[in-house]
Amino acid sequence: MDSCFEYGLRSKRSAVRGAWCLGLVALAACSRAQQESLLQPQSGRDVIARMHQAYRGHWYNTLTFIQRTTFVRPNGTRDSALWHESVKGADRLRIDFGPLADGNGAIFTADSTITIRNGAVVRRVGSGNPFLPLIQGVYLQDPEVTERQLAPFGFALDRIYHTEFDGRPAWVVGAASPADSTSAQFWVDSERWVLLRMILAPAQAGRPVTDAKLTRYVRVGETAWLGTYVTITTGQTQQLEEYTNWRVNVELSDALFDPAQWRTAPHWGR
Repeated sequence: MDSCFEYGLRSKRSAVRGAWCLGLVALAACSRAQQESLLQPQSGRDVIARMHQAYRGHWYNTLTFIQRTTFVRPNGTRDSALWHESVKGADRLRIDFGPLADGNGAIFTADSTITIRNGAVVRRVGSGNPFLPLIQGVYLQDPEVTERQLAPFGFALDRIYHTEFDGRPAWVVGAASPADSTSAQFWVDSERWVLLRMILAPAQAGRPVTDAKLTRYVRVGETAWLGTYVTITTGQTQQLEEYTNWRVNVELSDALFDPAQWRTAPHWGR
């Protein structure tokens, strides 16, 4: 009788321990699922924050490269030119169009554009380069600043879905589903947290959207990335960009981004 009684107690204790262990396993699984759910971006603001967190303190502060720009005419003919591009800090971009000696180009920020011809300013406008906040600024400045810089371009940050682009997993910000191919939207690699694509709504109704795709990403520096091929279409392919001779964290003077010193500032390409 004692043996049977002791056996019964042991069986009950084993059953209780087994149920307790199963409960812990289920709780742990639930906790992991909740954690993964919390890690998934719920909005475009979350995507911007994840981009910032991924490379905070590990992105390059300056970048230089030579860009072969190919223009595709409506009749299919192509012309090409070499541009020199310089990036410094969160939102300064200088592009020298054609030979440096010609003195033609532009200086961009996220909210302004200054056009240079023959070394002199010929135009200033209060709209900037929409790519700068997402290929450079997002990694070097607070996410709230990036959000403000993107606001004029009309991205609806509350719309988001997940898909693939060029074989890469991607979050799409600015559209709720693949059925929306015309709203302003940007596509971000959900593993590398870099920009893959940007669709900009036309300035005039009835015109095609501008669709820019960034591909052929390579490692630059120790941890950062650079998309080295860009395709821009507006109904049909309009411009192709291929980057070479890139260098990061080189010394660039502030004078290089001063329109008054366009010709006299030290330039890495000379």
